[in-house]
Amino acid sequence: MQGKALDLLAGGWTVSGNYVWQLGTLIGMPNAFYYGDVNNIKVANPTIGQEFNTAGCVLTSAQAGPGDTVVPAGQPCTAGWDKRTSTQLGTYQSRTMPLYVDGVRNPAFGQLNGSLMRDFRFKVKDQTVTFQVRGDVLNVMNHSYMGGVNTGVTSGVGTFGSITSGSTLLNRFIQVQGHIRW
Repeated sequence: MQGKALDLLAGGWTVSGNYVWQLGTLIGMPNAFYYGDVNNIKVANPTIGQEFNTAGCVLTSAQAGPGDTVVPAGQPCTAGWDKRTSTQLGTYQSRTMPLYVDGVRNPAFGQLNGSLMRDFRFKVKDQTVTFQVRGDVLNVMNHSYMGGVNTGVTSGVGTFGSITSGSTLLNRFIQVQGHIRW
């Protein structure tokens, strides 16, 4: 009797799961002037604060971030991104910068999902009734994910080339369901 009760409680469960992983999507580069080799845009170890090389030309020292050079109005930018508002391309001007730069990507995405299921069978008036209970968990580890990279060249110190928002992907989602078959 003890073995049958234990089997009824602990036996017959089905466990399944999967891991979804995606390499980060390519970052669409802004249509802005970049003076230099586009291969220098990719950084070896991207971080949330700097997904790609953002060094360039700014108008004042107050706007300067790491690697920026102050270039007065009317003077040409000679290295990196031209981040001066007055020198930006017009809305309908043709693209000067490639849309994508090889290896410059948003952060990768990985999510573990799991499911637990069991059928319980009962006899009711010479008929077998099956009750199935199932629980699904999406994002078992409850990871939060980062949003996209800010590609606004004139965004200001510390925001261009960085991630400033979270993603709209779901955090942990639990679903429990039951089915009766007769």
